[in-house]
Amino acid sequence: MRLTATSDRASLMHLAGRFALILLCVGLIAIHMPFWGLLLPVPGVLIVVLFTLEYECTHRTLFRQGWINEVVGRICGFLLVLPFGWFLAFHLLHHRLTNQPGLFPEPDGPTPETYRDWVWLVSGLPYWISEARLLIDLARRRMPSTQS
Repeated sequence: MRLTATSDRASLMHLAGRFALILLCVGLIAIHMPFWGLLLPVPGVLIVVLFTLEYECTHRTLFRQGWINEVVGRICGFLLVLPFGWFLAFHLLHHRLTNQPGLFPEPDGPTPETYRDWVWLVSGLPYWISEARLLIDLARRRMPSTQS
C-alpha cells in the first residue's frame, strides 16, 4: 500500500532532482568540462524519460493534488513537444480502443525485417517525423485519424 500511495512532497522532490540533473549535465557541457562530449546524450535521455512523468500525470497518479498533475504534465509535454492536453485525449482513446482492429489509435508499423530497417527505427527519426507532422496538424486544428 505504501508503494502506491501518492505524495506531493516526495513527487516534487523527485521532479526537482530530475530537473537538477538535467541542468547539471547541460551546465557541464556548456562549460566544456573535460570529456564533455561524452555527456551529450545524457540530457537527451533524461528529457525523454520525462515522458514517464507526463504519462503518470495523465492517470493522476504522480501527485495527490490534481492540479499539480496538470501543471507538471503540461511542463513535461512542452519539453517533449508532446502537448499534454492532446496526449491526455489520445491516451483515453488508447485505453478505450485497445485491441480493437481498425480503431486503435496507435500505428502498427511494420516490424523491421532488415538491419537497415532496424537502424532506421532505432534512430528515432520515424518518431520525430511523426511528431512533427502531428504538431503541424494540431497547429492547423486538424485532428489526426484514429485509424491505423
